[in-house]
Amino acid sequence: MLISRINIAGKKRWIEKAGNKYYLLNGDPYKSNLTRQPNSEFMNQMDVKFVNHYKPISVFGLAFNYKSLVGKKLEKQDPLIFFKSVNSISYTPESFDFPNEYSKIWVECELVIVIKKDCKNISLEKAKDYILGYTMGSDMTGENKYGRDHHLAFSKGADNFAPIFNWVNTSPPKQLKMTTKINNKIFQVDYTSNRLWNDYKAVSELSKRFTLKAGDLIFTGTPAGAMDSLINKGDKVEHFIQNIGKLKFNIK
Repeated sequence: MLISRINIAGKKRWIEKAGNKYYLLNGDPYKSNLTRQPNSEFMNQMDVKFVNHYKPISVFGLAFNYKSLVGKKLEKQDPLIFFKSVNSISYTPESFDFPNEYSKIWVECELVIVIKKDCKNISLEKAKDYILGYTMGSDMTGENKYGRDHHLAFSKGADNFAPIFNWVNTSPPKQLKMTTKINNKIFQVDYTSNRLWNDYKAVSELSKRFTLKAGDLIFTGTPAGAMDSLINKGDKVEHFIQNIGKLKFNIK
């Protein structure tokens, strides 16, 4: 089930996308089950204005979580954990302004977990109960002119360094294909099943170290090819994850 949030007649409402049709929903997915409002079909997506439906207190990231990226030597090691700032989140942007303070920036296609309710020290078996759904984000990463701050705040957490999709799939993913294209050239291709920590492992392990709050986001890592996905002004970026959609933005 694909869900998002819109502003209609001055009110914020949840909607469902089913094929090419859109329906108003009753309820709040963070508090209760969603149900379709009778006779609430929209003709098309142009009828709606999307609004922010993620309310993170924290934005977590996993580094070196794909087998294609870490290789055989590191497959037995845990991924690295980092934070992105709340202000790094940019909701389905049309463009990204390349800041002058960076020597280079690359984009990383990632499956993103949306936390449904507060949790701490949860087991692997119960982790699914704390996941609202899955979206996609671009974990944009940069280096300053000295090239010395990869994975630190300047590199990962600056404003707008996490473009994120406006639809959430509430169904558990299995093996989803993911790609990154820049100017229609493919730079990343992999499947979400090739992670070291899957969704439940990621939520469980993070909850042992941090309190997870409803609306928090977990970027679950990126496959090989990310550091080759360098962007420049004028480029067109397209991330794709199967059963979720395409996240597109231009570089200015």
